[in-house]
Amino acid sequence: MRLLLVVVVAGALAGSALAEDITFQFGGVIESVEPGIGGIWSDVVVGDEFAFTYVFDSETADSEPDDPTSGLYEGILSYDLQVGEAHQAGVPLPIGFISVFPETERYAALLTDVLTDLVVINIVDFEEGTLETDELPLTLDFDKKISTDFEFGTSTGLATGEIQWFVPEPAVLSLMALALPAVLRRRR
Repeated sequence: MRLLLVVVVAGALAGSALAEDITFQFGGVIESVEPGIGGIWSDVVVGDEFAFTYVFDSETADSEPDDPTSGLYEGILSYDLQVGEAHQAGVPLPIGFISVFPETERYAALLTDVLTDLVVINIVDFEEGTLETDELPLTLDFDKKISTDFEFGTSTGLATGEIQWFVPEPAVLSLMALALPAVLRRRR
């Protein structure tokens, strides 16, 4: 009975947490840099570590609901990008969206900030069956990734990197923290 109560409470907490803003954080190492990248990114070199965070509204509707082959969600609220010593953060203007392509198992986040000429693209390819629909995923199972590419830059050049770590959204961590003691207790 207590296990059922814990599961119900955890589900309610997760449901209320998932109805709000979701934060994705990931990072890795830069693998290539084009010579003309310029701006604040001009000192970025191969081997620099990067960390990227973006926040999106989990209740954003698909702006192309009649197209089952892709979901387009214009709900990215803010971002923060650190590459080596260079840092950029703010609100993506005019564009900040997430695309989901179930047929090719691809998830992409695109941010364009016209004030700084910054373009950030995150593309993640997953094992077959991971993204079954074009609905906006509120979590990403990075254990099922095939490849993860990260690109950013300006109109004069790009840098690319391999994503090496991913931090789950805090609501998911909270749910796991609530459920773990119940599972362990049940096994005793």
